[in-house]
Order: sequence, then structure tokens, then C-alpha cells
Amino acid sequence: MKKALLLLLFMPFVFSKEITKSYNNFYKNKSSLSIAEIKKLQNTKIILIPGILFETFHEDDQRTELGFSKLVGNYLQRPLDFFPKKYKLETQRLSTSSSSLEETKRNIELSLKTNKEVVFITHSLGGLVLLDYLLDNRDKAEKIKGIIFLQSPFHGSPMADIYRENPFYIRSLLKNILPFFNTTEEVIDYLSVEKRSIYMEKRDFEIKEILKEIPSITVGTVANNSLSLFHAAVNIMKDGCMNPIFSKCPILSLYKGEKDFSDGMVPLESSKLEGADFIKIHEVDHGETVVDIPFMSIEQNLMYESLLKALTQKLR
Repeated sequence: MKKALLLLLFMPFVFSKEITKSYNNFYKNKSSLSIAEIKKLQNTKIILIPGILFETFHEDDQRTELGFSKLVGNYLQRPLDFFPKKYKLETQRLSTSSSSLEETKRNIELSLKTNKEVVFITHSLGGLVLLDYLLDNRDKAEKIKGIIFLQSPFHGSPMADIYRENPFYIRSLLKNILPFFNTTEEVIDYLSVEKRSIYMEKRDFEIKEILKEIPSITVGTVANNSLSLFHAAVNIMKDGCMNPIFSKCPILSLYKGEKDFSDGMVPLESSKLEGADFIKIHEVDHGETVVDIPFMSIEQNLMYESLLKALTQKLR
């Protein structure tokens, strides 16, 4: 009995809850930040951390020979413009690397050299790199006011596993194309379910401890049954194959792992962290939150405003 009490005493107590309903109310009612909420963000800098393929979706980045920003706009451009314009909040978008996690970490380090407190808003791989950085630099936690992790595959992405397993020679076909996107097989490996599972298990205690110090929200989106550029990937994660017909897969299974709803790149459950409150957004795919694709199910500015409002509920 005494041993059990001691274990409870030293366990990292972390509590998380789903706050989707609150977010939906903010979004539906187009709720602006209140005076009290804006006051909580005084002397605060918002730092945006893009994920993989940032170089491909930014017009001024010369690290890749490919560029799609003329078609869909720059990565995380809307919140970069919106927060300073509406709330006079200083906002910075980091330059991130699709080939070097260490390069992104160095840029995170530089961004924290400010006399202001920081709110991070991360997307996809950007959230994993930030978490990794914070676990190795715990002293930086006091500088960070809060974090919004948007669509980060904490527990891995099956798309990375499919690349590694090479069904239908997918890896063989894509391997030579990766340098054109300034990315590497090592980064894809980092995103795999296998590697992320090992990482999360190994650093579970540390993650819970850091989340006790920093108010955080994770956001997962679900594209199933809605328009998406990622339909093939959505179907693979949901059913294990590319094109289910009459509820059956017409081709050999591509992914034999655990099935889940997804945004086409990140399974819903993979986007959650124990100890961080969770928001689920329906009918939105992985690209819709950060660039302007041909169809949009959300108003990006309103989405980011609602997410920031949700985070302020957790701030002191």
C-alpha cells in the first residue's frame, strides 16, 4: 500500500480533455479575442513553425527546384498576416528544413532570443521538431506561454511506413525525387509509426512533465467523406488500400497497420498527446490548414483565431 502511494506521489499528473465543442462555438460564432484574452497575450510573440515541404510552398525559398506557392500561396501565410493586422501581435514564421531537423532546431533556438514570451503554432513535422527541442532544452519552457500543435503525427504517419515498406515499388519510384523537395529518407524514417512509437515510449515521462509546464492544445483534422487532395492516403489509413469499392479493397493491401480516421497524412489518434487538450476538426485535410487549395472547407483566419482563443482559456 505504501509503495503504491509513493508511486502515485511521484507520477506526473497530466490531464487532458477534448475541447472541440468550445472551439466549434468560437468558430461558428466568429468570436474575436476578448479584451481580457488580448491582455493575456500582451508582450507575446507568435511563432509559426511549418512542417515538411516548407521550401516547396514558399516563393522566396531557393533550397528546392520545385515551387507550388504560385498555385496555393505561401505556407502558413494567412496567420502570419492576420494576427498582426487584427490584434497587433508580433508574428514570425520560421524557416524550416525538410532535410535537416537540426537546422529547424537551430532556428527555433534563434526565435527564442526575444524579450517577449512566446506562443508557438506548429504544423505537422514542425510540432515534432519543437517537442524534440523542448525535451532536450527544458530550461526554455519558462519562456513559452503556450503551444498549438496542428496535425502533428506524434505517433507516426502510415504514409512514411508505406514508403519504407515499398509496396508496388513506391519507394523505388520516389527515392530519386526526394532531393527535388529538399527532403531525405532519414526524415521520412523519423515520421514512421515504428520510429515514433519507440520515441514516444522512451520519452513518455519527459513529455508529460513538459506538458505540465506549458499549456498546450493538439489539433487533429478528419478528411473522410469530404473533398480532399489526399483521398488515396485517406483511404489507405481508413481501409488499408487505395480505392475501396463496395466496402472492399480492389487491390492488395498497402498498409497492414492499425486503421484510423485521418486528414490524409496524420491519423486522428496520432495527433493526440496525453496531457494536452484536444480539438477535432471535421472535413478538413492536411493541406487545407496551411495553404489555399482549390476547395476550402474552412476559413483559415477564423480557424487560427478560434484556436488561439481556445488556448487563451488555458493561460494564466
